Amino acid sequence: MKYKWLLFDLDGTLFDYDKGEEASFKKTFDDFGINYKTEFLSIYISINKELWKKFELGQIEVEKLKVERFELLLIKIGHAVNSVKFSNEY
Repeated sequence: MKYKWLLFDLDGTLFDYDKGEEASFKKTFDDFGINYKTEFLSIYISINKELWKKFELGQIEVEKLKVERFELLLIKIGHAVNSVKFSNEY
């Protein structure tokens, strides 16, 4: 049998996005000289999820979301770092 199309489900099947996200997240903290703690990721995920809900409702633009998620995280963990630079590095 000859196939015309072959589809792959990359999300979580061939690529481990969660592991990649965690590695990038930790590296960004390291690059900014912030002592990384594992709970930072769960705080970030919670903030990020809420902002994406706002995006789906048309309450926030994606470019603002990309920065605000780190701004809120950095405030919550008590680090005064430029959230635009942090977002770009991530």
